[in-house]
Amino acid sequence: RGKRMEECLEVLRRAFTGEPFDYEGRRVQVTPAPLTPGGPTLLMGGGSKISVRRAARFGMGMITQGGDSTLQTLYEETCREARTTPGMFVNPPLGDSINSGFVALDPDQAWAEMGPYLLHDAQMYAAWLGGAATATQSSASTVEELRAEQGSYRIFTPEDAVEHIRSRGLLLTQPLCGGLPPKLAWQSLELLFEEVLPALDPA
Repeated sequence: RGKRMEECLEVLRRAFTGEPFDYEGRRVQVTPAPLTPGGPTLLMGGGSKISVRRAARFGMGMITQGGDSTLQTLYEETCREARTTPGMFVNPPLGDSINSGFVALDPDQAWAEMGPYLLHDAQMYAAWLGGAATATQSSASTVEELRAEQGSYRIFTPEDAVEHIRSRGLLLTQPLCGGLPPKLAWQSLELLFEEVLPALDPA
């Protein structure tokens, strides 16, 4: 699995250049080229030392599953060895990480519409992870329980999202989390861009 992951990362890096390259016997080119030279920022997610070393070797940022304070040191050491520039490193405390944050004018209505999809995501991850402790773990069996956990899955008002970002430094979102319909995802993203980000602009 690790080898396949690295092959995919290499393909992405070549694709992000906007230049033609050979892939599985074909000449391919991704157009239009990314707006950001070299492509968008990529972060690796995982909780093992192998995943941390992989992120460092590829010059990517890292989001861990939380709890292990030695991983950032390992990441920085591997970046030095690989002569790559360290990226963002996020190592949340266990049980204190939001990786599926959304923005809505009416969180009650948003939970009614989005909640079943977020619960599906939480339950699938819980089944996959088994008893492994992670920063995003949920034991919810209903939408109400998921909301009450105040854990990884959150829906903020624009004002609360601004406050969260100011106090924590970031807000992670997965727009299509759990198969969320694009229409609902766009509503959250539009509020993020139209109301949250401008409020964070120091100008």
